Amino acid sequence: MICGTRGRRLGLVTLAPATKPGEYEIGFVVAEPEVRGRGVARAGVRALLDELFARDDARAAVAYAHPENRASVALLEALGFEAAGVAPAHRMVRGHWVDFCVFRLTRKRQGS
Repeated sequence: MICGTRGRRLGLVTLAPATKPGEYEIGFVVAEPEVRGRGVARAGVRALLDELFARDDARAAVAYAHPENRASVALLEALGFEAAGVAPAHRMVRGHWVDFCVFRLTRKRQGS
């Protein structure tokens, strides 16, 4: 959970094992529209990445973004994630299966 002043819930950052050993999927959402674009997701994801790569077994982080969600794509790129392909029909959005962009960050790249 991403909290602001006085414990107000602003969003969520998640971590889960991915399909390959040593890879973990990161997800994030900023729930409060008035704080979007103010670094809330960046701070949460960066903190989670620091924790993740402090683990010996973590080799890479994977994240998915809707191709039209420019803010999410920009955030991932700013944190060092690289485009790694497309996940066809990855999530249902408004009743339709949608392809999502796949991003990957390795331990080596995160440390640079």
